[in-house]
Parts: sequence; structure tokens; C-alpha cells
Amino acid sequence: PHAVTTGQSQFATVPRDDLIVVERIEEPQATVADRIPGVLGQVEDYYNETSIVKQPAFASLAGIALGSVVLARLYAARARRDSYSSLYLLEVGETGGGKEHAHAVIKEFLSAAGLGMQLIGPAGYTSAAGVFSSVLARPAHFVFMDELGRRLAAAKKSGSSHEEAAITELMSLFGLSGGDYRYRGYATLKMQKEEKENLEKVVYAPGITMVGASTPRSFFDAVGTAGIVDGYLNRMLVFFGDGQARGDAVTARPDPPPIPSDVIAWMQRVRKCRPGPDGGTRGNLPDLWANSPHSVKPDPVILLFDGQATTVLRDLQSDVSKLKEQRQADFYVRTVEKSMRLALIAAMSCDATVIEGDHTEWAARLALASDTALEKAASGNISETDHGKLCNAIWNTLAKHAPNGLTVGRIGRDCRAYADATPWVRAQALAAMFADGRAIKERREARNGRFFERVIATVPQDE
Repeated sequence: PHAVTTGQSQFATVPRDDLIVVERIEEPQATVADRIPGVLGQVEDYYNETSIVKQPAFASLAGIALGSVVLARLYAARARRDSYSSLYLLEVGETGGGKEHAHAVIKEFLSAAGLGMQLIGPAGYTSAAGVFSSVLARPAHFVFMDELGRRLAAAKKSGSSHEEAAITELMSLFGLSGGDYRYRGYATLKMQKEEKENLEKVVYAPGITMVGASTPRSFFDAVGTAGIVDGYLNRMLVFFGDGQARGDAVTARPDPPPIPSDVIAWMQRVRKCRPGPDGGTRGNLPDLWANSPHSVKPDPVILLFDGQATTVLRDLQSDVSKLKEQRQADFYVRTVEKSMRLALIAAMSCDATVIEGDHTEWAARLALASDTALEKAASGNISETDHGKLCNAIWNTLAKHAPNGLTVGRIGRDCRAYADATPWVRAQALAAMFADGRAIKERREARNGRFFERVIATVPQDE
């Protein structure tokens, strides 16, 4: 099955009789995000100054992720339900595109603020039990999941469900930021007393900030269409990097600038302080509040949305409802929820006591842009079956050679999946594409008077 949405896809088309022929295909565009308001904007500046590979999109991710983990468990935006700051963010970029630098910057800031031991989590998770153990030890923490697509793909191919179960556990935790996290039930008859007690523990208000990194192909191959329905993708804020950006391994790297002291002071303050009774001052609280164990639920600082912010959210909610109805897409299921979390981070970055319109407008733009770009990139890239993946690979190859297409004999030159397939599998894939309207054959005359056929990418007329 394929997912092509005309008007919101990564290709341009032109009508030709009763067909819609692909005229050109575009690579995923790098995410363009406005600079985060307030002090966290300096994190973006630091990233851009220290990164060998220029990736402004990943600089935005670094600032947002740092705010997400520092505010975790302690602050909430209040609407019909409380929205905490914890976010799952994904860097999508080619190999050598600088996906690791955001991880390094976040760790640098946390360590410089003396919050490393408290907020830096493990180097990924190997199972659902590993997620639970990590949250027991650090109810709020940051985790970097490198090669996220490969991890999921390896789990599926090997038949081992441990790593995939870890991701599934993270997905369930996304909606439990202010709730109670209990691990699943197991038979305990043969367990030791300590093992039984661990299973019975409850984590109150878990706050995980996850940054994943993946190449486009490995991520879409691993997730598949079920990832949208089940919620792998729509819980994430996806940042596409510049596919052409590369670093110079020869040029000497300059000494890094000092970490901004304003950011360090802000981080330390928000982990140990909260608004006073008048809402305008901040007073020190015991470390138990900021460093509370899993068994203690902190009493969060509540930030309300002002009138302008509420209007922005209602407009976004209306726009998202129309998108979901028009495109029948699950990409927008959590757009509003993610924007509320982003708005909380922006307000706290500005040391505001309420979430204002400017904070919410920035958040809504980013959340909607992320989900729209994800829908655009996923179009024609996601399938659950080997047959569907081969059809997608052929179609994308043909689209890159639009509008003239390729002869059948030349498809294998540019499409590795087609070249690796058996002749019977190739024929079945092309036959399916001709049948469902994704490709046509055109008979053309060569200069020597002979005729030949070219395969051209099309879009089904009913879409």
C-alpha cells in the first residue's frame, strides 16, 4: 500500500489526459524553526558555534530538549489536563550529517550546571524492563537513542522484541508525565523478595526526554505504517537536517566558547525554585522537591495560558481537525498536545509566570511544521511488506527521473532494491504499480526508427 497525498507531497505533478504524471521529486527539506524565545535561545547559538556540520534544525532541537529535561516533573501547563515538558525528539539526517552533536551539547550543559548525575540517563534501553529500571533510578532524565531506525529494524529481523518493546514502553510513558507509572504484572512465585518489591514500585510523574537519531531510509523502513497508527511517529517532534551538509575533517577545530552563564543559572534556578505566593517571586525550596525520588510526586508549578495563548491553541486545534479530516492522516493526532508542551518550555525560558500568546504561537508553528514535514516525507516511503517497500523504492527512483522516467533495463542501475530482487519479484512489483496507477509505460521512437518503452511515475487519479 502506498500513501500519496496530492497537494502535500514531496513531488510536483502535472495533469496529462486522464493521468497525473510526476514532474519532479524533492528531497526532504531541512526543518526551519524559529529561535526559541528566552534564555534557551543561547543553547542554539552555542550549538551553531561549536558544530562542525552546520545543522540549524538540530540546534533548535538541542535547546528544546535541554528545556524539556530540566523542567521535567516540576512544571506543568494547565488546560483541560496538565501538560508537562517531556518531549520525544528525532533527528533525521544522512550519515555524517552531524546528528551526534545535539547529544554532546545537552550533556555539556547538564554537566556544567551540576545536573549530570541527576538528569543524564543511560545510553539507550535494551528492554521494557530497562526503561522501568532507569525511571526508578532517575524519574526525570535525558536519553539519546542513536541509530533508532536500525535498532528497530534489527529487532524485527532477528525476531527479538526487547528493543522494540523498549520503544513501545517509551511511547506509553509519553502520556504519563503527570501520572503514575506501574510496570506490567509477572508471575512472582519463583522471584526473590527484592525482585517482587521492585515490580510493585510506582514511579510518580515520570519525565523522560528522548532524542533519537536516524537516517531517513532506515527509520521509515523500520517503523512502517503501523508506527503512525500505534503512535511511534505522532508522539515525536521530527527535525529534518540538511542532507547536503557535511563537516570538514581536516580544518582545525577552534576552541569552544564558554557555556553561557545565563543558561547555567537558569537551569539551576528552575530545578530548585518555584513562584512565590504572589506569583511574581521565586523562593528556594528543599532539594527533595527538585530531586524527589520515584516514590514522591513533586507538587508542580502550574502555568496558565493567557487569553491570547488560548486563542492560538483553539485556532491550531481547528486547523488540525481539518487536516485530519481532509487527509485521513494520523500524523496530526498529537500536534496540539506537543505544542502545549513546547509553549510551557518557551514560557519558562522567558521566566514568565503565565504562558503568553508569543510563546504559544512559536510552539504551534513548530509543532505543525514538524508534523506537516513528517507527512510529506513519509508519503510513498512507508510500507509494511517487502513487496510494498520494493514498489515504493521503484516509484521514488522513477520520480527522481521525472517526467521522462526510465527504461525497464535501466531501473536497476539507480534502484538497489530492484537490482537485488529476482526477475519474478521485479515483474510482480512493476505489474502492481501499473495496475494501481503508480506507473505507466510510454512507447517512444528512437532516432534509428526503433521503438522502446519507458516507465514513468504517476499518481492515481482518484487521489
